[in-house]
Amino acid sequence: MTNSRQAQSMSASWTLAELHRMIWQMHDKEDFDTLQPTARQLYISLGLQESAALRAAGLLTSAYRLADRAEMASTRKEERAIYQQAAEKLCEIRRLFGRAMLTGALEAMWWKAFRHKQESRGFLLLFASLFLAKPDPIFALRTTRFLHNAARLHSDRDWESVDVCLDQYWFEVSKKRCIPLVGGI
Repeated sequence: MTNSRQAQSMSASWTLAELHRMIWQMHDKEDFDTLQPTARQLYISLGLQESAALRAAGLLTSAYRLADRAEMASTRKEERAIYQQAAEKLCEIRRLFGRAMLTGALEAMWWKAFRHKQESRGFLLLFASLFLAKPDPIFALRTTRFLHNAARLHSDRDWESVDVCLDQYWFEVSKKRCIPLVGGI
């Protein structure tokens, strides 16, 4: 990669990383009115047309709300059913990108594992999803590590370190030109 293309890729990855972090922060604050337009901008940056990006942003917002509801479920069966609904929303986002819908289901399972503090399971689910997005084991391992670390740091609200990890994640994704996970976000 030439220096100018690398600089352009790094700039794009920083913008994507910043939007990703902002989505996480807005979700934490339950500021869904701001989360949705930010997600729309992220999806446009990833290549969706305005109407599809708006639809994807609405689906992501709904998936986040469902995952939050699942945390309050009184039974495992109810929790599973709610996460299934979230998975359907994430699968629809993948369909809008023309990608493997299974990655949406894996992402919802990653959310659940993360919320249940099942680190190893979460790492494996994240790896599987990223490997399906781009069947390259080195890429999947690197991006899994960056996104997994960002998610852990997100839990600690260490936003400066989250930015570093997400920038690394999006830089790798930009180099491979694939559509990765955006929700687990």
